[in-house]
Amino acid sequence: MNRHFLPIFATLNVIVRFLITFLTFILNCQAEGQDSSSWFWQNPLPQGNALNDVHAFDQISAVAVGNAGTVIKTTDGGIHWAVQHYAGRVLARLNAVSFLDESVGTAVGDSGIVIRSTDGGHTWQEWSRIAGVLNARDIWFMNVDTGVVLSELSIYRTNDCGKSWNQVHSNSFGFLSVAFADESTGVACGQGGIIARTTDGGITWTDQQIANYYAGLASIGFANERVGYTVGLLTGSDTTSQGPICLRTTDCGQSWAIRSFRVPLGTLAIHVVDSLTVLSIGSREIFVTTDGAITWQMASISSPPVSSLSAISISATGSGFAVGDFGMILRTIDGGDTWSHQSSRLDRPYYYVSGVAFPSRDTGTVVSSYGVIYRTTTGGSTWENQLNDSTILGLSDASFTSVNTETVVGWNGTILRTSNAGELWTRQLSGTTNHLRAVHFPNPKTGYIVGWRGTFLRTTDGGSIWEYLPISDHYLDDVAFVDSSTGIAVGWYGLILRSTDSGTSWSIQSVNQTSWLQGVTFFGATSVIAVGANGVILRSADSGISWAQMESGTIDYLYDVGFADPERGIAVGGGGIIVRTSDGGVTWTRDPSGTTNSLVKVAYASPNVITVVGEGGAILRTTTGGVTWREEKTTNLPSEDFTLRQNYPNPFNPSTEIRLDLPRSTHVILSIYDVMGRLVEVLVDDELKKGRHSFIWGPSDISSGVYFYRLQIPAGSITKKLLLLR
Repeated sequence: MNRHFLPIFATLNVIVRFLITFLTFILNCQAEGQDSSSWFWQNPLPQGNALNDVHAFDQISAVAVGNAGTVIKTTDGGIHWAVQHYAGRVLARLNAVSFLDESVGTAVGDSGIVIRSTDGGHTWQEWSRIAGVLNARDIWFMNVDTGVVLSELSIYRTNDCGKSWNQVHSNSFGFLSVAFADESTGVACGQGGIIARTTDGGITWTDQQIANYYAGLASIGFANERVGYTVGLLTGSDTTSQGPICLRTTDCGQSWAIRSFRVPLGTLAIHVVDSLTVLSIGSREIFVTTDGAITWQMASISSPPVSSLSAISISATGSGFAVGDFGMILRTIDGGDTWSHQSSRLDRPYYYVSGVAFPSRDTGTVVSSYGVIYRTTTGGSTWENQLNDSTILGLSDASFTSVNTETVVGWNGTILRTSNAGELWTRQLSGTTNHLRAVHFPNPKTGYIVGWRGTFLRTTDGGSIWEYLPISDHYLDDVAFVDSSTGIAVGWYGLILRSTDSGTSWSIQSVNQTSWLQGVTFFGATSVIAVGANGVILRSADSGISWAQMESGTIDYLYDVGFADPERGIAVGGGGIIVRTSDGGVTWTRDPSGTTNSLVKVAYASPNVITVVGEGGAILRTTTGGVTWREEKTTNLPSEDFTLRQNYPNPFNPSTEIRLDLPRSTHVILSIYDVMGRLVEVLVDDELKKGRHSFIWGPSDISSGVYFYRLQIPAGSITKKLLLLR
């Protein structure tokens, strides 16, 4: 497997935050029957979660795993990817994947989760959990029954296909990567320059120091039963004993020799092709050696990667993939000498998409912390770069007064305005160099801006002229007005300000907490919600005079909140958190977003069409109002193997394949429905013979969104979800 450095010890706070989030999600799933996410990616594509490991089968097929239980699979050389989040219905980050053959694969991740596929990675089920493991880091199966898993400080072994695991070895340094030369002999490496070696199929292990250096060894691989390589990072106390390191063995791990210090620095992972050829990843570079790691050459990449790479795999055909942060995917077809990008994105991934606004279902704008403006007229399917000004350090928020007229705010007092749908953006005078954090127009003429150091601005002519009205030295992050007079501004240390005279004067409202408040919105005539750090949700029913704290079910930051109507709304935050209310903000439940990237802004295009944006250029959309799809459960299906398989590819454009298996001849109806339950198309209504059947659905006149396909037979029915992306 290909691994990168992971910290051995997590702080108590991190552990507690993870457990609370995980348990909350599980309880919500049990209560509401949640199986998947109703949110789909619009940037990056095919998805934007970090990918932590990859396995290439041949020249066209591969599977990669990552955060938020993500599994992606291609069967056409990376042109299309089928994307699953929460594969096997688990929330955990997946760190490693191992396939014995083209069918049977196993992935492991946080909380000791083990998921398994028997159809080449198309579908997964939770297989087991390794008790007491916080972070399962790597996995290797020697045969169908026997495998090992590395955790923080221990090695676990199974001899029953992974259903149960026994701890067989531990040390005080920690393990990161494992590889076997044959079914008996294997090596696990990790921190401290220590490796553990087994010669009996993982039953017993012996620790040995492989060099007179303190080294963290991140990745290991074998070319054959004798030759292997490991790479890592020297961490000595002096500069002469610091930096990347590569070691080679010719006796199956009994002894190791330093081969080169010129492997790439950063996140390290290797793929061993043969006894002389090795590929190594270092941060955003790929290096190749063909002489046993004596010399290294930098591989050619079509354009420089803009996020770190974490894993690499090349098949026997010479085709392979490298994957990394924020969904980065590279592909090679020549054994690793040259690479091309298979993932796409609008902006640099280490910047946020920091603002979003949609005045209609199809037309909207996103702005980035890198100072870029993108506009869509296709509901987010395509985006046009409207502004890329290097003098603008960052943009924070956007607000429309009509489909063509919009105001954007950002750092250093930046105000930009367009009245011609973004063909021309002009700078407006703000009177300040403070960072502007939010802009809000309750009507086409009246608008408000807030920012740091007490910044408050007001316009009464649609944004052509702004009046600077500072409010003390408060740091303000969001503002909302229910009309042209009454508004709320929120900011640092639980600050809530209220105005009833269009912002001319403000009064501090008393709330019994000090968390940093980052988002606020009115819904209805007098109802207000404010959200902030530590999962705080504050609710007012009297236009902000008095406030009560609601239970959010999370302790993550909540950055923004929006409402479709007086009852339905969502709040978004750190770690991909989305919480949803359907009773006016009194109670909130977790809505699986399909990402662990922080989400910072939300925009409603209509009551059911919502776009959220955030870390790593994330743009996600739902057409169901955030209501999670539930797979239909039927009690009267016969016990025989009637199977409706997940469509592929999914998401898809322009067509997708739906397969079903019949154990006997029967009458079949296969239909497509929209999210409102309306029939879209009947693919088949006929008597079908026993066996596997395949149907292609290629709609030409319907919009992007979530749809459902339903198999009906006389004994019952099964329903699954699919996603069309135009």
